[in-house]
Formats: sequence, C-alpha cells, structure tokens
Amino acid sequence: MAQKEHFAGSWDALVDMFDKRLQLYKYNRVALITECKPTIGIEFYPAIKNEKDLLNHIMRLHLYLPQVFFNQAQFYEFSTALDDRNIFDRRNVGSLLGMAFMGIVGFLALGFTIMGMIAGGVLGVMLGRYAGRRMKKTFTSQKVLLEFDIYSIRLRCFIKWAEERGKTYRCNVNFVRFIAEKLLLETKTALHYKQFNADQQKQARKTILKVAEVFNEKHFIHALILSLKMSHEYLRILKLLSENSELNRGDIEEFQHFKSFRSELEVCLMKAIDNVLRPLVRLLEDSDPKSKVLKKIRDQAKGFLIQKEIVQLTKQFPDPQMRITYIKMLAEKMKQPIKNDSIISYLKKQHFRDIEQIGIVIDQHVDQQVEQQLGGDLKQIELEIIQEENDQNMSPKNQLKSQLSASSESEFQPLQEEYPKSAQKQQELQLKITQHPNLVFIDSNQGDLVIQNSLAQSLSSADIKQILEPEQQISLKQHQSVEVKQQLVQYSEETTTKFDLFLQFFEESTDTWECVTTKEDIYIYKSMKPGCGSVFLKGHSFIYGHDKQVVFNAVYQKEFRTKWDKIMQKFNIVRHEREDIDIMYYVVVPPIPIVSTREWLQRRVLRYDFPYKGQICLLFYSVDLPEFPISKNPVRAHTEIAGYVFENTSSGTKITFVSNNDIKGSIPKLLVNHASAKGPFGWFGNLRKACDLYRKHNGDLSRIVIS
Repeated sequence: MAQKEHFAGSWDALVDMFDKRLQLYKYNRVALITECKPTIGIEFYPAIKNEKDLLNHIMRLHLYLPQVFFNQAQFYEFSTALDDRNIFDRRNVGSLLGMAFMGIVGFLALGFTIMGMIAGGVLGVMLGRYAGRRMKKTFTSQKVLLEFDIYSIRLRCFIKWAEERGKTYRCNVNFVRFIAEKLLLETKTALHYKQFNADQQKQARKTILKVAEVFNEKHFIHALILSLKMSHEYLRILKLLSENSELNRGDIEEFQHFKSFRSELEVCLMKAIDNVLRPLVRLLEDSDPKSKVLKKIRDQAKGFLIQKEIVQLTKQFPDPQMRITYIKMLAEKMKQPIKNDSIISYLKKQHFRDIEQIGIVIDQHVDQQVEQQLGGDLKQIELEIIQEENDQNMSPKNQLKSQLSASSESEFQPLQEEYPKSAQKQQELQLKITQHPNLVFIDSNQGDLVIQNSLAQSLSSADIKQILEPEQQISLKQHQSVEVKQQLVQYSEETTTKFDLFLQFFEESTDTWECVTTKEDIYIYKSMKPGCGSVFLKGHSFIYGHDKQVVFNAVYQKEFRTKWDKIMQKFNIVRHEREDIDIMYYVVVPPIPIVSTREWLQRRVLRYDFPYKGQICLLFYSVDLPEFPISKNPVRAHTEIAGYVFENTSSGTKITFVSNNDIKGSIPKLLVNHASAKGPFGWFGNLRKACDLYRKHNGDLSRIVIS
C-alpha cells in the first residue's frame, strides 16, 4: 500500500482520506471507475495520489464551478430550487397560515417546490413537513409570524438539507464543499444577530450553534479545508496570470479565453472571501468549537483574510451585506410582522452581487433613503464599515492597528464621489480585480500559511494554457457573426427615443413587477404601466456553455433563427437600411383556429457595447411601409418596444429581454396579457436546444432540427 498522505498536510488530527481511497480500491477498484458513481468523488480516482493532484485536477477541469461539476439535476438544486423564494412573494398572511395548519405549507412557502423532485421525494416532503410544523408552532406560541421567523425556519431547512446531502455525498469532498459554502451563504444574515432584539438573538445563536455542529462532521471538515485551499489557489494563480506577459500575446480568440478564465477566478475569489471565509470565521468565533481541527481552520482563514492584497481587495470591493446601513435596515425588518411583500427584497443581496460581475452593487435609491433616515454621514459610515470588517476578521490588535493607521481618507474618496454620479459611472466602478490600478498582488517570496505543494508554484505558461483548453473547446466561430465598425453611430430621433425607453425599462428594478416564473433558470416578470393597456414583460435567462456571439447569431441570423423559432413564420428581411438596421416581417399563427393570424413589421437595430461595454443589444419597434399596407387578415400587431441584451458570463451567456406588444384585434386585453407572459418560456427552451445542437454538429445548420 502506498505511503499514507494527509489530505490536510501536517494536521495530524484529520482522518487520512487517501487511506480510505486505497482501501476502497483494494476491493472494488475497477468497478468504481467504470460506474463513475456520483456519490464517489474524484479524490478516489487512481490518478489522485495526494493533495497537489486533487487541486490540480479540480483546476484543470474547471470543477471549481458548480455548473461544470454538477449534473443537470444537481445544478438546478443548487442554483434554482434552493434560491427560488418568489413563490412566497405571492402568499398573503391568511392563506399562508391556513396552509401551515393544513400541514402543506412546506416547500411551497419557502421555495422548496422544485427541491422535492430534485433532491428526492422523501427529502423534499420531509423538509416541507418540517417547515409547516415550525410555522404552526411559532404562530401558536407568538400569535404572529415575524420576518425573522420565516428566515429562521428557512435556515433550519437548509441545515437539514445540508445534513442529509452531506451524508449522501460524504465520499465526494468537492460536492460537500459546495454544500458547506451554500450553508455558509445562507447563514450570513444570522451572524448579524447582535443587532437583533433579545429573543431573536437567542434563537439566532441557537441556529448558529446548530450550523457549527453540522460542520463538526468529518466530511464537512475536509470540505472546509478544501474550500480554504481553493481560495489560496485562486489568489496564487491570479498572481501568476498577472505577472506572465506571455499569456497576453497570441491571437484575439486565445486572448479572450485567457481573459474569461481570469474573470472566473476573480469571481470565485471574491465569493470565497465574502460568502465563505468571512462567515466561517465569524461562525467559529461565536460557536467556539471544541474541535482542534475547526479551530485550526478558523486561524488559517483569519490569516488568509488579513493578507495585504485581501485587505486592499475588500476595501476596493466591499461586501454590501457588511454595510452598517444594510445591517441596521435588516435588523429593523426582522422585527416586522409578515406582510404581502416578504423579506426577499432585503435578503436578495444574499446572492453574490450580480454573480457574474465584481463591484459595489448597491441599490443607490434604497441606500440613499436609509442613509437619510438614519441621518448618517457618508464618510463616517464608510469608516464604520472598515472598522466593522476588521473587527469581523478578528485580526490581532497589532495588525489591526497597522491596517487602520496605513489607511488614509483618500482611500475612501472614490466611493464618496460615486454616489452623486450617473448610473453609467456606477457601472464603470464595477472593475475587474486585475484591471484596478490600486490593487497590488503579494510578493511571490511571501510564505503560505495553509497550502503546501501549491499548484501555482509549479504552473508554467503551458500549464495555464492546458487549463484554458476546456474553454477553447467551446470556441464559437465569432468571425461568422455580423460586425459593426466601432465608430460613432448616428440614429434617427425615433430610434434614439426607443433606445431611451428600452434603457429605462432595462434598468428598472423588478421589485414592483409581478413574477410570472423562475423555473429552469428562466426569470419572467410582468407589469402594467399607466396609459398602456398592454402588458410589459421583462426577464432574463442563461444559455450555459455558449458564448454570447453564438446565442446572438441564433437570434439574429435568418438561417439560424428559422431552424428553432417555431413561433415565427414567413420570417424575412424586407429592407436593409444600413449595416446595422433593417426591416423584418414575420407572421404568427395562433394555436387556436378561431383566432386570426397576426403579422409584425418591425425595424431591427443592432448596437454593440450597449447598454454597457461588452454587451450586444437588439432593439425592435413597429414601422409602416407603403409596400406592406395594413389589412384585415392577417391582423397587424404593434410593437411599442422590444429588445434583447446579450452578455457573456463565466458559465455561458445571459440574455435579458424587455417587450411591450399589442396584438390588436378583438381578443380581451386581460386574456392576451395573461397568455403573452408565458410565451418566452418555450422560446428560451428552443433557443437552448438550438445552441446545443449547433455545438454538437460543429455549426452545421442543416443538421439542426427541433420539433
């Protein structure tokens, strides 16, 4: 048997994970690999002999990303089912309590609807019944349900989910790592318990101790160590990428892949700092675990957080949930009884910023209102935030003193100046880590407190390019796309007005819009506006594994669009006004025979780097042409405004849409508005299938067939 190698380096208190691997292979080595059971992690593969191999394997295959590591059902469980709180928005107090007493409130109220199917029927039903019992018990004793009660019950459901999932995947350390990080993310709010009232403090502390108890399990300890080591790898590889000038050379396609990989790591690092390591340190400080291993993890995490580049990074991109204004606002909200609008609007920042962009994503309107109510001075608040963050990091007094003394008022000046600026300036503030001029990476001679045999220490330029290979395999023939020269483009007054209207609704918050669906990563909202009888639709979806250029081509190019869009018929470009503007005509045949066919005649405008740099926008609005006179059949529909925005993310492409259509005719508007809100769901589904087939058949459009 091979020499025993500790997963955690020299930490003798840990169980030797690789001993277990060798024992397993002794009895079932061949069957284990051929079956590739999801409950068996990559740490049991024969090629993984030590910690360095494990980290190397995770980085090379991009398994640090959930959308790469999970299968489809697992990914939905993490990214959709467990985050879907919108169902609760539509419940009023009466129906909510009625459902609780009937014992079926469960995952309907707390967003576990889909989880019952994905996580397994027994687990889903168990969580549903548990939530119902907790709500009934709380209401019986208090005669009222507070916002804090709903949050507390939801967090307890997450704890039970983590316990059950941890048992199932205890031999898959990377999977358990995602579970642990998800639980820490949900626990962040509870860690502000000192700002709550006395009763809530007591309940929150009990819940925190319960989370710490979960993390005391052996498989979670291994997962937390892996998470800590991965954070070190992100930082070390980012430093290597920044210093290696050879990777900045080469063709434009290779450079884009390199840039995308770097952005991925930047996002992962910021998520690890804000949503994993900081909450973990606070949790272990408050719970004071008896386990020496957990104490060691806490000390190592604290050491990582007080490194020079991490401190500078958190000052440049502070966590919105650590703002004094947010914490005080949250504490007040927790005291309020349940109303029609739930805690979602305040807890939605639980998700990492915009998930794809690093920056200070703060709702300016809300922050300004709160700051006015509190009468706080902005400069003083920023100083309090830094003080609060340093306190939460639990750094030694001498380090804390040196950090604060080194900070000058000038470091906070950029933040103070951004508030009165326009929305465009706020967007520009969302800079990537390596692009920011004030960020200084650590000296390569500095020691590493946690990771021995670090992957980054042995990586060369060739290694980095090998890591990028999976990204290069989904290269998307960008040269086939429509290109518009980067020059100042002039638009007519009408088109300019339409762009302004589109931008207005594009940037409008959906807090006041009614949610139609959030299933399958398709988010659709609707709203009625004064003076308009037709519904406004807005939403977004994700096309995973595909670059924005391919997704854009699928929507823009006639030959591609007609392969998958079964709603459009007789689609044709009837006039080319210039390189980026044309007139399109198409017909829609309703599924009900008694309803007349509709036709659209729209001007289509292509605009790059709009609304923001790197995005592609398609704008549509109705026009009249003498060669296409309006007739009774088909009925001419009217598009006041419609548009798509395509942007790359670390996992593929995000599409955001806005539309307002009047289909005319005699059909009641109420019926039309109800039906139209469901249309985009099937449209996005077909688009995803088309992009997958495009990649499968290497761009051969003739082989794309969607029934």
